[in-house]
Amino acid sequence: MAALATMAGMLLHGVVDTVWFRPQISTLWWLMIALIASYYLPMGDWEPATNDPPG
Repeated sequence: MAALATMAGMLLHGVVDTVWFRPQISTLWWLMIALIASYYLPMGDWEPATNDPPG
């Protein structure tokens, strides 16, 4: 959730300022994209956890 808030803040700030031309800001942007992408699970690969012991 924090990564999405960071991206939203950066997009809104980019409307009034030229922050995208700074390497530190663009690195932070791609870091947030990578963080969000790391939580992605395709629908076919998701299985609910069960508390039953194996066997």
